[in-house]
Amino acid sequence: MADDEEIEISWRAVRSGMPVHAADGTAVGRVIHVLGDPEEDIFDGVGVHVREREPYRMVSWRQVERMTERAVYLRISVVEVEQAPLYQEEHVYQLGITGFFRHHLGWRDANRR
Repeated sequence: MADDEEIEISWRAVRSGMPVHAADGTAVGRVIHVLGDPEEDIFDGVGVHVREREPYRMVSWRQVERMTERAVYLRISVVEVEQAPLYQEEHVYQLGITGFFRHHLGWRDANRR
């Protein structure tokens, strides 16, 4: 279960590999991608790696209860996560080096190298 003293974070601070917990506190997987548009500050959800050799699942922003420095906590059950739509990478942004003349940390389009 979530510790009440955990610090909540923005969707922009969620990292790949963070644990994902179902509504009852059961660990159900790990974040593979955060889905959204940082330019418009629109959070769409998270891609979740539930099991080895299983397809990734897409959890909508509506199904996310809260995000903390430790984990992503969902409003749905383990079964609902396992039955969530398959994750399809459409357009992913990730934190990386950006800028033309000055390199600084910022969001960049993961589909462009």
